Amino acid sequence: MTYLEKLYRNTPADHLLPIWSKTLGITEFYSVAEIDRAEQRLIELSRKGDIYHGWCPLKHKPAKGRGTSDDVGSSPGVMFDADLFSSDPKVHKQTELPGSVGEVMSWLDDAGIDRPTQVRSSGNGLYLDWLHAEPAVFTSDDDRKRYAKVVKDFHAALRKSALVLRAWRFDNTSDLARVTRMPGTLNHKTNPPKPVEVINV
Repeated sequence: MTYLEKLYRNTPADHLLPIWSKTLGITEFYSVAEIDRAEQRLIELSRKGDIYHGWCPLKHKPAKGRGTSDDVGSSPGVMFDADLFSSDPKVHKQTELPGSVGEVMSWLDDAGIDRPTQVRSSGNGLYLDWLHAEPAVFTSDDDRKRYAKVVKDFHAALRKSALVLRAWRFDNTSDLARVTRMPGTLNHKTNPPKPVEVINV
């Protein structure tokens, strides 16, 4: 079973995974039923430039663009984007950031926050993923809004804790329509590009 197949296991087959690249000018949609095609497409496009997929699948194709939080139909879990310090402003402009995955794990332990289910290296930062045992599927707008508030509050708590305990300043990445990088692709912010991968912590 591939990475995306595992991530979106038991997600409704008709939900759509956006694939998007600003630099390549690409916005495409693949149903969960054809998730293997989406994974191959991400790997193919990654050879050319930065490519992302929507973390939360959409319930329908959006009227324009890659979709907004209102279009989201399900979620595999909560993802938090934790940038790591870089002296290169082209990578990250913010400098009040952790320097390693070890520092991030130490902060979570000190804060009393459960460690994520998985950690992905983006090449220049980390994605902390708290995955659900089963996908959260939204049957109404109210259902989705309640879930979005839980995610927003959790992100806010993480950012506040990082600031208080470590003086780190993380960006707000709590919206459900957030895009992310898939393991097996490349991050082209540096030359040579860096691999995106799941890492052991």
